[in-house]
Amino acid sequence: MACMFIAMQAYASCESVITPSQAAAKAAASDPGSYCIEGYVVSTVDIYCKTSSYENQSFMMSDQPGGAPVFEAWRVVGVDHTLGIGSFVRIVDATLQMFGDVAETKAGFTVQPISEVVPDLNLPEYGALLTAAQAEAICLSLPYHDTPTEEVYVVHGFANDVITIDAANGIQSVYIADEKGTGYYFQAWECQNIKNINGDYMPIEVGDEVYITGHLSRYNKNAQIKGGYVSRYAAEPYLVRVSADPDKGYASISGKYEFTLAEIQDVQFTMTAVADPGYKFVMWIDPADIDPENPEFATDLLVTKWWLDIYNEYKDLTDDEMVAQGLDIEGVHAITRTIEKLTQPTATLTPEDLEIWRRMHGYEEIHVFHFKAVFRPVNEGIESPSSLKGETERGYKLLRNGQLYLMYEGQMYDVRGAKAE
Repeated sequence: MACMFIAMQAYASCESVITPSQAAAKAAASDPGSYCIEGYVVSTVDIYCKTSSYENQSFMMSDQPGGAPVFEAWRVVGVDHTLGIGSFVRIVDATLQMFGDVAETKAGFTVQPISEVVPDLNLPEYGALLTAAQAEAICLSLPYHDTPTEEVYVVHGFANDVITIDAANGIQSVYIADEKGTGYYFQAWECQNIKNINGDYMPIEVGDEVYITGHLSRYNKNAQIKGGYVSRYAAEPYLVRVSADPDKGYASISGKYEFTLAEIQDVQFTMTAVADPGYKFVMWIDPADIDPENPEFATDLLVTKWWLDIYNEYKDLTDDEMVAQGLDIEGVHAITRTIEKLTQPTATLTPEDLEIWRRMHGYEEIHVFHFKAVFRPVNEGIESPSSLKGETERGYKLLRNGQLYLMYEGQMYDVRGAKAE
């Protein structure tokens, strides 16, 4: 999330406006008054909390951005998120007091952001595995209350408390810590249990090693994943994204294109490519296949030709021919089915297709699948990569352990044109 500075309207019109330093001096002089205080947030004292009647937060104020903290805004109300450090704010009609040697407002007065700094968050990549402590730190740094991250994460820990919400539908709230029996909690709030091979929900019990999958969020002072998945097995998250060259057409996606392995039986998504006038859709490819440093695989159309040649080479092989070449019959059929889907402008894929695509590329771990729609001019053909020299004999391509390779002049290349060991 990029750092933003947002100008906001101050709603209250105060006859007497003082600085935090002036407020501290008046509190020390036992002058409670009723003042408007304008200053900068320099540190948080109590990261967002909520009572039964009002939402509030506490922070230290200074006269200047980054200045020394001189006055505490104690449990002021008026915003639905934690104010970022550096924000310029107004406390409206506050009564002042001393608490020990700290000058502060009493609780319950209104804070109004005049200009607000939203924290610049350095979030882990989509699908990252986090400890409960790491996940809590991220949640409590989020600037907005009860607003989940766009990214999906997996949080690992041990169940120290379990509340069954709906046993019939496998819904539980689970509180986890990094170690068994400790009092540190991260919440799986009303999360879904996964099912076993017989289709029965597998509930969590106290002491279980737990994985929570979903979007991180902060609710009051609690770190949580709400409405995600909680299980004794890691439910890896997956995301599918699509793109296209905007001057040639556009791409869209519908269906369940963000999912976990727990949902694998119910998932399918549809990618749709629409060409602009004068262009025609050719194929969906992974943009990572395009290597700008390798002229043999440097353009969308050359990579497309590579995949189409693979498809044309294997799709018409008989089972006997595959056996003679030492190929896995089911594997070849699966590969050609997936490639054929990717040649359609409206392609409906399943997690099985993604797993095949992963194996074909030799990806060991990937959480985000990116498909790009390739278009070409209507009256223009696709040139073969020069490394193929226009030849289509089977000896130039290999299928090894489900991954595709090109043999050229005694050297083996993967689908991205990189030399293979």
